[in-house]
Amino acid sequence: KTHTHYNKEYIEIAKKYNSKIIISMRDLRDVMISRYHHIMIDKKHWQHKMIKDLNFNNGFIESLNQTDKSQKFIKPIDYFYNWIKNWKTHAKNNKNYLVLWYEEFIQNSENYISKIVDYLDFEDLNVNKIKSKLDQEKEVYKENSLAENLNLLDKKTFREGKLFGWKKTLDKTTLEKFNASLPGNISNDDQKELER
Repeated sequence: KTHTHYNKEYIEIAKKYNSKIIISMRDLRDVMISRYHHIMIDKKHWQHKMIKDLNFNNGFIESLNQTDKSQKFIKPIDYFYNWIKNWKTHAKNNKNYLVLWYEEFIQNSENYISKIVDYLDFEDLNVNKIKSKLDQEKEVYKENSLAENLNLLDKKTFREGKLFGWKKTLDKTTLEKFNASLPGNISNDDQKELER
């Protein structure tokens, strides 16, 4: 399952069946940029009309902070920040959880896949075959625009998927506004390690 927010009910189900859980997270700055582009393409999105006529910097910041009844008036930045925080907090020191980062996949996909294969004890799986299959699939979606991918039956949200895209996309002022919008500190040891 992808895009699963933390929920105690899910944890209880996992405990009941003694399931292993794999959590793959992504730098929140890149998550929110990706979300912005999704909103701009998806005319049915609740924020589309609110930001479609704004320049990128203003539209991006507005997309973080606007609230809507359908979202229970929670700011999107708070929702996604807490999504990551809650999973990390719950997974800490728990052997039934494997926490990975998307950035790690981009930097060294073989190592990322190997960690999953080892964690699940799937010795029969060939890491190189899995990587090759993923690379082939990614190439197909890279040829399409985000709008085309979203119109597919299984809705692929792949746009660029580049490593630390926020560094090239957010100017100093916009990054400062992003950081001021956060409900807590974005810095963590995982991200510092990945950015080296």
